[in-house]
Amino acid sequence: KSIDIFALDNGRVPTEEEGLEALVTKPPGEEFPNYKEDGYIKRVPKDPWQHEYVYRAPGDDRRPYEVTSYGPDGVSGGGDDVNTWEVTTDGGSAGGAGRP
Repeated sequence: KSIDIFALDNGRVPTEEEGLEALVTKPPGEEFPNYKEDGYIKRVPKDPWQHEYVYRAPGDDRRPYEVTSYGPDGVSGGGDDVNTWEVTTDGGSAGGAGRP
């Protein structure tokens, strides 16, 4: 949701280069007239297995962005990856990938 609020305020999602850090600290070089003074989150969280999330913008299938956890093994593939478009709003999984 923080990425969506950033986009509403600033007219676009963070670039892949800006990454999720753009939600914590205002990116340099470009004007963000509606950027929240304290950012959108306090810090970039790690996934439940303490790995960095992978942020891509644009995402696959015409999505403006995607955030992926590579799951417990921290490696892409293998059936344990969790992607933003697979997780339902109730915290369950719509795509078969599990969540702790």
